[in-house]
Amino acid sequence: NTSAEYWRGDAALIHTDLETMADAPEQEYVRRYHFAGTQHGSGTFPPQETLPASSVRGQVPYNAVDYNPLLRAALVNLDRWVTTGEPAPPSRHPSLDDGTAVESHTLRERFEAIPGAVFPPRPTRAIRLDYGPDQALGRTTKLPPGEGETYPALVSDVDGDGNEVAGIRRPDVSVPMATNTGWNLRHPDIGNPGLVIGITGGLMGCTLPFAATSKEREAAGDPRPSIEERYASEDDYAARVSEAARQRQRPALLPLPAPTGQQSRRQPLPSHRPHPGGHGGGQDPLRPLDSQWPAVGSFRPTGPVWGVISP
Repeated sequence: NTSAEYWRGDAALIHTDLETMADAPEQEYVRRYHFAGTQHGSGTFPPQETLPASSVRGQVPYNAVDYNPLLRAALVNLDRWVTTGEPAPPSRHPSLDDGTAVESHTLRERFEAIPGAVFPPRPTRAIRLDYGPDQALGRTTKLPPGEGETYPALVSDVDGDGNEVAGIRRPDVSVPMATNTGWNLRHPDIGNPGLVIGITGGLMGCTLPFAATSKEREAAGDPRPSIEERYASEDDYAARVSEAARQRQRPALLPLPAPTGQQSRRQPLPSHRPHPGGHGGGQDPLRPLDSQWPAVGSFRPTGPVWGVISP
C-alpha cells in the first residue's frame, strides 16, 4: 500500500487487531509492504500541479516519489519465493507494536507548521455501513445505509521533516529534498477545497520542497532545515543517496545490480520555490535552479540505482 491508502483511513485495518489495538498476527506466507511517502499512483518528476487525464488540480503540487522500483522488487522477490523457496523480505508497515503507527489526526500540528502544507480539515476514516439484511448476497435493500462504528485511521508517524518513518523509504524520503505526503486537497478552482483528491477518499499526495538556504527558511518560518544546511555539496548529497540505495539493496528490498561507482548524469538541485518562475537569490553552494524543479529529473536514474550512479 501507498501512503494514500493509509491516509484514506483503511489500509492499516488489514494488519491491526482492533479489539486489542495491537498488530494482528501475520501468516507465514503473507507479506505486507508500505511504500513510505507515496500517493496511489506512482509520482512523476518534476511534480505536477494538474492531473493530465482529468485536469484535477491540487492545492499544492502532486507527490513526485516514483515507487516503480519497489513494485519491481516485490515481483522479483515473489517469483524467487515461489521458484526457489527463498522467503520474501519481512513485512514493512506502520506498527502499533513498535510505535510507528499513529492516528492521522494527531499529526495536524506538525504538518500545519510547514509553509504551504494544507492539512485535511477532516482526515478520512472507514465506517461500518448497513445496506440491509441481504448485503452478503450482493443485494442492497437499505438506502441510505445505516451508519455504524467508525474505525481508527492509522498512518505512519513522521520525522521532523514530515516524512514517514515506517515502511520502505526510498531515498526521496530517507535523503530528502522535500516533504512527501499521501494526501492533497482539491484546489478552490475546481470546488470543494476542503476535500481530499481521489475516488472513495484521498488517493493523491503532495511534495513540499525544502527552502534552498537558511536565510530563505528563516524568512518563511520553515521548521525544516534548508538544503544548504543538510548537504555540504552536490557530491555530498549524491553520496548519501547512493548509500541509501545500497542499504536498501542489502535486505533484498531492491534486488538491483550493484553500482560500480561511476557517477551518472547529475542535474542541479531544485530550489524550494512553490511556483515555477521564482528566483532563489543569494550564493547557494548547492546551486538551486531558478524554477521550483529542474526541467528534467534531478538525481533520477539512468541506470539501476537512483540516479547518482550507473553500472
